[in-house]
Amino acid sequence: MFANKAFTLLIYDPTNGNYQFTDLTTDENGDLNISMNVTPGTNYRIELFNYEHYFVLNQNPDTNELELIFGRMSWGDDFKPLQSTIFDLSNDFDFGTLEMPTLQPISIRIENLDADEDFYLMLFNDEVSFSTDNYSNGEIELGALPGDYKVVVYSSKHEAGFAVEEDSNSENNFTKFEWDYDSALDFTVLEGNNTLIISFPSNDNLGYISGNVILDNNSDIESGWIEIYNSEVRRGAVVEENGSFVIEGLTPTADENYTIEYSSWEFDGLTITKNVGTWTEGNLTDFNITRSTMSLTASGQIDYNGSEELTIRALLIKKNQNTGDWKVIQKADLNGSNEYIFTDLEQITGIEYFVAAGVKVKDETGTHYIKYNATSLSDNTVSGIDDNDSFDVTFSLEAVYH
Repeated sequence: MFANKAFTLLIYDPTNGNYQFTDLTTDENGDLNISMNVTPGTNYRIELFNYEHYFVLNQNPDTNELELIFGRMSWGDDFKPLQSTIFDLSNDFDFGTLEMPTLQPISIRIENLDADEDFYLMLFNDEVSFSTDNYSNGEIELGALPGDYKVVVYSSKHEAGFAVEEDSNSENNFTKFEWDYDSALDFTVLEGNNTLIISFPSNDNLGYISGNVILDNNSDIESGWIEIYNSEVRRGAVVEENGSFVIEGLTPTADENYTIEYSSWEFDGLTITKNVGTWTEGNLTDFNITRSTMSLTASGQIDYNGSEELTIRALLIKKNQNTGDWKVIQKADLNGSNEYIFTDLEQITGIEYFVAAGVKVKDETGTHYIKYNATSLSDNTVSGIDDNDSFDVTFSLEAVYH
């Protein structure tokens, strides 16, 4: 398993950051002969690593013997190196012959991987982790210690995340991936040969949406970020400097239309949201993002009747009624009469606006705003925002024609 593998030997002092390293390669038997001149020192760690493995030399406190342990095992609860991994290299140091940790082989097969798709996989638990390099083929060999692991996959053209569903008719055949740790399934590595299957859905029927962002009477083009989503999927892409974009990996659907949202990198707070509309087959091209000829202005007042000195701003929140997702898209200071105003809002089916009182807070994590009393034109609510009797938030919407 370790034959003909490239490794880096790193020797460094964690108290001052001084380090020395050399690149080495194991022979066809997996043996690694090490000889290196180092600056004498009394506080060195000795590490051996490559893209798959990270080993640290350790003096076992129970047996006093030298051994290689995995990197995640070499740190204390205080995030400092274990003292058993610190060595005095004031004089010649011969650690003799060490055995690499015995890893169990895992054959990993990825189904429906596209020809030009990058793929990366990691197995981890509370003690160790094992990962592949980036691969663009369908077969991977990996080694790991026996035990239970969470499986994480990263893919350039499929959904990434933790393995959360398994084929009921095929053991260790994972079929669904989401960023939900609580739902992550275990993969058990046993002594001997192991098999792990990643079954992606076929991309044969997927399409893409492309177009341009064109603003201000088609003369001003802005780069930025664009996302398309519904309750089943979310994809994003960069809007290039010429305004063009392409979002791949989408399934045309008549059951649930997509929402597309553009955010400019050039003007703070500028976002444009549109419904994609009917799209049932092939690729959707020439879908241009432009400003509407009619926008909304939100205005109102935030009154505070508490006794504490506070810095308060109005926070404009946009909520997708279909998915429940929301985010703050604009912030505004209050004038002397506690009034605020937001301009250039879009009127779009499925999008609802709220205004909340934002209270500025400074703590060890930095400066942020606690949100209170999200108020809409209806009685709807925003999950995750608290009510506070000390704040009274009002607002109204007015149409503005351009």
